Amino acid sequence: MDSIFSINHFLELELWIRSLHVLFRYKRLPFSRQGPQRNFKEELQLALEMLRCIGQLCQQMNSGRSHAGNGALWLEEEAGRFEDGATMLGSMADSVKHFQSILNGMLQQPFVDLRAFDSAGSLLLREFESFRNSAYFKELNRSYFESNVLPVIAAHVLVHIRSVALKVELTEIFLCFVRLIAYLRFVNCRLRNAYKPRHFFLVFTAVYFETQVLARRLKTFADVMSRKELKMGQSFRLVYAALKMESRRVFERELQSIDEAEDGESVRVRLEDSSGLLWNCCQNCFIMLAQCVNPQFNRYEVFENIFERYEQSRRLLNDLKKLTSRLDEATRHGEGYFGLLSDLQTFEQSSMDFLMYKDQLEVHGFVEQLAHSSTVEDRCGKLHRLSVYLDALIAEVRKRSELKTLYEDDRGVVLQ
Repeated sequence: MDSIFSINHFLELELWIRSLHVLFRYKRLPFSRQGPQRNFKEELQLALEMLRCIGQLCQQMNSGRSHAGNGALWLEEEAGRFEDGATMLGSMADSVKHFQSILNGMLQQPFVDLRAFDSAGSLLLREFESFRNSAYFKELNRSYFESNVLPVIAAHVLVHIRSVALKVELTEIFLCFVRLIAYLRFVNCRLRNAYKPRHFFLVFTAVYFETQVLARRLKTFADVMSRKELKMGQSFRLVYAALKMESRRVFERELQSIDEAEDGESVRVRLEDSSGLLWNCCQNCFIMLAQCVNPQFNRYEVFENIFERYEQSRRLLNDLKKLTSRLDEATRHGEGYFGLLSDLQTFEQSSMDFLMYKDQLEVHGFVEQLAHSSTVEDRCGKLHRLSVYLDALIAEVRKRSELKTLYEDDRGVVLQ
């Protein structure tokens, strides 16, 4: 089964349009301290980059060459079925080119004030609102979720719900989680493959407002259910509190003033940490609510990445243990140093990808230091620091949630 949390061209297009909307509406990032009396050239440049992404997606969807994972076949069929699809996408692509020309002209000026920024934003948002409210876009949205997401939610989560009104409200709440998790999955993937920090600032801005909307919806539903079904109301209230707390942690602490940071490596580490925190929070919230609604809910049938992450974590853990064994040999007997260095370099090209970016930087730093060690004393000191670091890293990897919920028996069979 394809993941309901995957991003295809349609959801990516929706994400960039939503991100542009919040940029022009709120005129700042939620974790930024910049005031309104400033030069908005950076924001215009960011909007120009988003327009480029939107234009490319429209062209790809219009050409029918959609092969971006989950829902790709559906997208091609839907674009061909809907008569006005090619016209709407072609018109949007033309509009994007027009606005690119306008923004490029504005960027030639030395200073772009708030009034000019608002003027450009009102024109652009009017065009995008027209596109989002078009019958074609609404049909894509409805058909995508009905074809790919709703059947999974109905079969695995809402199977015991009989009330139509309750089913409708719960469906909307779970759809909000699906969209939010899909956005965060997109961030995690692009952080590794197509890193552009300011793009992620904008995506996190969209995620911030999506989270606020979802939190308000959870609180309202919890207040109502607490008077009707206390246990369900308490579960939704706990999820509301967890989502609010983790959102505050990310946006008021982890990402605070990140747009002013000058250390590029630090920015990337903070972005990855933040996306990981929100991803884990949203996934755990989804699972908790699903088990509240359906006690027989099986998380592994919906979150297929749990098995994948389990396999990656097991491989990573085994490779780290092999490195510590080789390190012990090099430290105690003074032999195997070059073999250890070779193993570390091999690790860099393989399972190190399963580490957080900040830990990848640490490992790479140790490799560089060991490769340039000039004396035995210097080498021994660095080997000792590497040993301490690897022990701490193994302890952290063992804490991963997928290693706690899955394990292998003596035969190597994965069990829950």
